[in-house]
Amino acid sequence: MSNHLQKLIEQAKRWKQFFEIRPGVLTIQADEIVGKVISFYERVRRILDWREQHLVRRNALERILKRRFFLKNNVDAEEFILEVIQAGYFPNNQIPRSKTQEVKRIFEKYFYILSHAQPPKSKNRGQFYHLILDIASCEIESTLDPASYFKNDSLIEFMESFIKERILIGKKILGQGLLTEEEKFKQIYIAVQQALLKYDKPLIVFNLLRREHSDWSSPSPEKLEQITQNLHFSFSSYENSLDSPLANKFYNLCEKYDTIYLLIGDVIFGDPAKVEENISHPEIFERLIRKNYERRLSTLKIRMTAAAFFSTLSIFLSKVLVLYALEIPLEKAIGGNFNILAQTVDVLVPMSLMFILITSIRLPRDENLATVIKEVRKIVYPVEERDIYEVDIQQARQKFLKIFTQFLYSILSLSTFGGIIYVLFRLHFSILSMIIFLIFASMTSFTGVILRKRARELTVIEKKESLSHLVIYPIALPLVYLGKWLAARWEKINILSVIFDYLIETPFFGLVSFLKYWRNLLKEKKDSLR
Repeated sequence: MSNHLQKLIEQAKRWKQFFEIRPGVLTIQADEIVGKVISFYERVRRILDWREQHLVRRNALERILKRRFFLKNNVDAEEFILEVIQAGYFPNNQIPRSKTQEVKRIFEKYFYILSHAQPPKSKNRGQFYHLILDIASCEIESTLDPASYFKNDSLIEFMESFIKERILIGKKILGQGLLTEEEKFKQIYIAVQQALLKYDKPLIVFNLLRREHSDWSSPSPEKLEQITQNLHFSFSSYENSLDSPLANKFYNLCEKYDTIYLLIGDVIFGDPAKVEENISHPEIFERLIRKNYERRLSTLKIRMTAAAFFSTLSIFLSKVLVLYALEIPLEKAIGGNFNILAQTVDVLVPMSLMFILITSIRLPRDENLATVIKEVRKIVYPVEERDIYEVDIQQARQKFLKIFTQFLYSILSLSTFGGIIYVLFRLHFSILSMIIFLIFASMTSFTGVILRKRARELTVIEKKESLSHLVIYPIALPLVYLGKWLAARWEKINILSVIFDYLIETPFFGLVSFLKYWRNLLKEKKDSLR
């Protein structure tokens, strides 16, 4: 058994300790009646502000933290924890009261950073504030649910160690001096997080900060001041790594093999006490791998069905709201005509596009499982010759061909947008409606493509491309890349989310506060009766 595998088993045994209930530990108890009200609101928000399952809780923590911070410029740790429990994101009567002081120290640390740090050149003050609070929400989640983060960190380290041993940097990259040894390891670390656990930017930055500063969770005042002064340099370095031209090369490599490490992790963390015995009997271990593969495949089908429904519903509701709150009033204000056909197309096309993209997803073929088991054996059991994973860039094209192919792609891109605009013009769309339509269509295309990639998370066999892709890709890619460009700047265009954040959520939680005080008053009156 390799040292890496042995270490993962030991960490899995330690992970079990997180679930041991210690006698005499006081826990945080939230009001269940108030919790039902908040939980109902959160269920509505999850539909309207749809996110992938593994980001739902983190997204809610970000939103709650930002609302409380921007409204009060001060956040009470206990009230914050009570709200996230009542919202249904953490179990009631399970979080120790000592976590209140830990969360309070997190607030103090990040508020100090917000007050004293300078944003990197790539971000304005508002974007910087949002990123800091996003990272703060990651640390809060890791504090309130240390078991999940410990397990995920263990799996990341496990896969990272194997990739480091097997990766080979190609001659073209080395010859052009495109990658230092330090940057290579950073790219592997980032790619493993993105491929294995589908981490987003705030989570990756949080982990990079933890790796760069071993005392990040509880730095001394002097160390915190030093970190804060240099934070803009750290953020610039992280962004350069995340946006590196080589980042996709590392991600594609890790994404191809992530299933292997996920399934090994499932077996080991499923029963840490017996895993060494199971590994010593290959037929038992293989059966466990098959069982966990089938479980993940079943879960993937459910997730894709939910994605098809909720993403389509979210787009439909957002588009209808934009139509009646923005497009129609502005059209009337400038003397335009209300075109029922155009507005129907305006609503149905983005929604139908998302539905088609999701429902046309094909799950892994049967022969994929045999390849998975073969690759698992290479990691778990000794092999005479280990696989080598090469990362390299393509041979530089001739200057004329490079210019010509780029020119051809630009012409096809313009043709795509030109064709869409022509059709919209024939349907009597106004300029404003055309712009909004292109925004929704491109964001929908990009989100759909990302979800289709998620559906391949269990696939190890390389997908064969047909000749039809040579025709479809040049037409579709410009729209997808426009959606990616928009997503990088606005994260997600969702008018419903904005309205809920500023027009509904604030008065709603004012009402919740009243309900809390009213409940406490009634309880006091009841307790005073003798």
